[in-house]
Amino acid sequence: MEFILKKVIFKKIVQKYIKKPLEIYPADNGQLGYTNGKGIFIAESHEYFESLTEEEIFFFQLGILAHELLHILYSDFSILEKAYDNLSSKEYTVFQSILNCIEDPGIEYLAPHVYEGRIYRALRFSIEQCHKQSPNLDSIDSPFN
Repeated sequence: MEFILKKVIFKKIVQKYIKKPLEIYPADNGQLGYTNGKGIFIAESHEYFESLTEEEIFFFQLGILAHELLHILYSDFSILEKAYDNLSSKEYTVFQSILNCIEDPGIEYLAPHVYEGRIYRALRFSIEQCHKQSPNLDSIDSPFN
């Protein structure tokens, strides 16, 4: 399925949960997904998709959407804006990484109170895929260097 068609589907799902339109964009820099509070960015392609069928890729992307939508619903983006204004680029990157490590389990814990059925299963699928395919911590660069 073409990404443009997926965007139409994703926008309808977003509108169901936040009651207003929000743009969906292709993610860049090799990221699976992220949000700035004003839009949701989802990978069109990614190395984690390589061993998956087209249906599984869509399901993974739906899970990424569900995760980022939880950030829209529960994250306080003003914290990131203040940090961006007051930290160096390197400090901001470390701050953002730490905040995300704390926030992600919290918002995912709330997911069953927000989602049910297919979108919740897609979120769980995307989490499982990320755990399966993520590199060992010993093999990645530290953000503190």
